[in-house]
Amino acid sequence: MKKVILSIALTTAVVGALGQGQITFGNRVTTATPAIDAPVTVFGTGEKLGSTYVCGILIGTSADNLQPAKTGGAEITSPFRTSATTGLGLGYLASTTPSLDGYAVNAKVYVQLVAWQSASGASYSAALAKWVDPSSQSLMGWSNVMSVTVGGDTVPPTQLVELKPWSIVAVPEPTVLALGALGGVAFLLRRRS
Repeated sequence: MKKVILSIALTTAVVGALGQGQITFGNRVTTATPAIDAPVTVFGTGEKLGSTYVCGILIGTSADNLQPAKTGGAEITSPFRTSATTGLGLGYLASTTPSLDGYAVNAKVYVQLVAWQSASGASYSAALAKWVDPSSQSLMGWSNVMSVTVGGDTVPPTQLVELKPWSIVAVPEPTVLALGALGGVAFLLRRRS
């Protein structure tokens, strides 16, 4: 009888420890303390992102191992809001609170948001592959990396209160990179003489 009770207690503890954490996936949350207001724009133009763009979450146990966050095995993504008449929703996501596969409540994690053009792909991996191809002219951008404790269950979902506004950019043309490298080499050689 003791073995049965002990087995039930251990199973309950393991299941509780493996419960999925939650995070508030949004870049404008007025109920957070402090309030979150981090619109996403196109670098150089200041244009706020609309419904032709997608945002995803990267998560990991360190800032060096961030991977797409998943719920139910699928990458967590959200389109940006749009407002045809006033543009008030542009640059912002409709806030959601997804559960995180593989991350328990109270886990210490690093989180980063990433945005891309929806035409580049439905997943982060597809969009990244297209972004690094200079001929695609696709746009992509990453937010600042944040260290958070995952919420959920009896703990309120985590709010990304450290989130800062960010922009998306096109991958630089190879010729621009080459010219920059040549300029840097010329500068270093000039300093040595």
